[in-house]
Amino acid sequence: MKIPNRKHYPLTNQKGNSSCPRKTAKSTNTFLLEVLRRAMATKRVATKAKKRMTQSEVIDHFSETTGMKRAQVKEFFEELYNLAAREVKSNGEFVLPGLGKLVKSERRAREGRNPASGESIQIPAKTTLKFRVGRTMKDTILPKKGGTNAVDPGGTGGGEDE
Repeated sequence: MKIPNRKHYPLTNQKGNSSCPRKTAKSTNTFLLEVLRRAMATKRVATKAKKRMTQSEVIDHFSETTGMKRAQVKEFFEELYNLAAREVKSNGEFVLPGLGKLVKSERRAREGRNPASGESIQIPAKTTLKFRVGRTMKDTILPKKGGTNAVDPGGTGGGEDE
């Protein structure tokens, strides 16, 4: 772990003054502990902010918004899964309107390197599954550089003529 410059992390003595004590083994250890404490505090905050929805929370959300029972919502997602799997196997892709599409992709054989020994190895061809995000979803989540979305997800129009 790279230790940042001390002027960004001033130490405090026991009286609470922010004067930096002389460089001793004890003050260095105190400094390291302070840096670690602050790093852990910022990680905890960042982790809480990026919590994703669980499967149960998604089912509850759809159950509440549609008025369907949880069992019916689970059945719907199971049927959507079966339909997607069947379509990708037979046609090579499955479109989820407004979200994107699942696409079956073929990777060709290629030559790679073993990172431990550096020797060349042959990587075989294989079939993979990709999800390509649709333009509408991409424009809604990732705004253009100008700061405005190209697509109005609220459907209010908002065109130049209005």
